[in-house]
Amino acid sequence: EELANFVKQNGHCNIPTNHPELGSFVTRIRSEYKRYQTDAKTSSLTPERIEQLNELGFVFDSRKHEWDAKM
Repeated sequence: EELANFVKQNGHCNIPTNHPELGSFVTRIRSEYKRYQTDAKTSSLTPERIEQLNELGFVFDSRKHEWDAKM
């Protein structure tokens, strides 16, 4: 999977939305995650998929991640 390869190569999973290969994927996943938090029934994400992404260290909220990193 491209996401796992990105993590191996870069040591993190905070992928920018303008990334050439993963940007649209990241944008969609982050959007679906926000939807999941509001109403899980309307999201295409499953708890299992969220767990898989968490295991890779996927950053669902890049703004919060950047803010926390500054603290």
